[in-house]
Amino acid sequence: WVTKLLGLDELATRDDLRSGVLLCRLVKECVSPTLIGRFHANAPAGSFLANDNVTAFLRACTKIGVPDVSLLETADIVEPNKSVHSDRKVGVCVLSFARLAHEK
Repeated sequence: WVTKLLGLDELATRDDLRSGVLLCRLVKECVSPTLIGRFHANAPAGSFLANDNVTAFLRACTKIGVPDVSLLETADIVEPNKSVHSDRKVGVCVLSFARLAHEK
């Protein structure tokens, strides 16, 4: 879904999400170009700038109504090895975002 929506040449992987860039692009594409504002388009995965991007995505999720229980924590993406359940949390959050964005 992410790959098709954003016009990527190859399948988006978890590593592609680690910089937060694709998440920010999803918000701009699916909900509103102004909801997320500017983001760090060249943020390296795992960096402070990646943290900012993921935080911006989470703020957008909250604004469109993603329930708190469905939100991931920044570390779930930026530092994925810190939590055993981080893959599941990322999936739940992105799917919750997708469902609500589709309804908007």
